[in-house]
Amino acid sequence: MTRPSTTRRDSLRALAALGAAGLVVGAGRAEVQDFPRRPLSLIVPFPAGGTADALGRVLAKGLGEGLGRQVVVDNRPGAGGRVGTTLAARANPDGHTILLGSISAFSIEPVLRTSVGYDPVGDFTAVLPVAEMPFVLVVPADSPVHSVDELVAAAKAQPGKLTYATWGLGTSCHLVTEQFATARGVSLAHVPYKGAVNAMTDLAAGRIGMMFALPFDATPHIASGRLRPLAVTGTRRLPGLPEVPTLAQLGVSGIDMNAWFGVFVPARTPAAVVKRLRSVLEPVMTSGAMQNWIQTQGAVAFPGGPEDLVKRIRADAVAAVAVAKTLSLRLED
Repeated sequence: MTRPSTTRRDSLRALAALGAAGLVVGAGRAEVQDFPRRPLSLIVPFPAGGTADALGRVLAKGLGEGLGRQVVVDNRPGAGGRVGTTLAARANPDGHTILLGSISAFSIEPVLRTSVGYDPVGDFTAVLPVAEMPFVLVVPADSPVHSVDELVAAAKAQPGKLTYATWGLGTSCHLVTEQFATARGVSLAHVPYKGAVNAMTDLAAGRIGMMFALPFDATPHIASGRLRPLAVTGTRRLPGLPEVPTLAQLGVSGIDMNAWFGVFVPARTPAAVVKRLRSVLEPVMTSGAMQNWIQTQGAVAFPGGPEDLVKRIRADAVAAVAVAKTLSLRLED
């Protein structure tokens, strides 16, 4: 893979240095008195059955109850979240189309690719951050690997042979795996899927060697005995997997990327509509249903407002630039 061109590097620096105004301030000035006028669509750019889908359905239910209108979850998977995100960017900016955005689509894909079909700075208005979560490093239950050290030893014994699954090129699980490989000095073989569900199926069946999966996707397979957890990212052990150490506890540093989700609307959505959506979503975030989802899925609430979401986009874009530079990583359209 080639390094990004000078022009491309300039654009990546611009993304990493983006300011809050482009995402936070809706361009529309008109006061919307009759919003919402019809059912809303919440685009989830990942397949049904996965982490994003489950989170989207909790949000859709709470948002619908608060607005007094149905909110339909519209799964638009593909290309690591780019398909659904592009669709949302081109939607009518009237507040009736909402996006569950992710770190992959907003911080990573724009860094790794020459074009993503949308501008993460100019095409969206941030409404509210939602949640973030660590990754669980898992291997098939019948794998001879029982620890991170054994995994590293197996990878070093056959460089480039140990396979790892992700839910797509340029996604957060892709970069966190490459961070791990760099930290431990190993070469791994990437097998990208269109979503986490299919990746987990092949992993549990032993057709893939390892994966950094989200807790929602991994826990059922761990509980059924089909997957073996080796470690978790982040700074604390997961309540649902208290016996599984963090990578930091095992002496592995440099793994600093967690997955996150936030709510966005197309740019130029009237400010009054953005304010209304935010006012309804804020109590949803403290509701019993959301707190239960967060606690059971190993997630943590993403505190703050739109400006905090923008800061996180900036920070993760910087991290993605660093990984891309280290790996000379660039993905074609």
